[in-house]
Amino acid sequence: MWDWQTDIYDIMDGLNRIVKAGKARYIGISNCFAWQIAKANALAEKEGFAKFISIQGHYNLIFREEEREMVPYCEEENIALTPYSALASGRLSRKPGDGDTKRAAEDTYAKFKYDARQIRII
Repeated sequence: MWDWQTDIYDIMDGLNRIVKAGKARYIGISNCFAWQIAKANALAEKEGFAKFISIQGHYNLIFREEEREMVPYCEEENIALTPYSALASGRLSRKPGDGDTKRAAEDTYAKFKYDARQIRII
């Protein structure tokens, strides 16, 4: 996840040191914008650091924001894109009107992400 408090140079240098030490083969990131990974990889290219080769992003049939910029960027730069929450915390795995599950009733973060969007699934 993007770290707003730490300088991007320090992050990429630290990750590069991990790769150079053989503790990781490649680096990836989760939950960032396309401009952020582009900025990080441009710095890595300039400094000879390891570049991000994958991103894990929030993507499903309800939340499709990744299609706008991240998917085209990853295709262009040959970066792997691994979606998470493919079933939208279970909302896409049951019919509308089916009783709520315990998770649906208690998962306040999922309610924040999905229920406020006035979703209509046919």
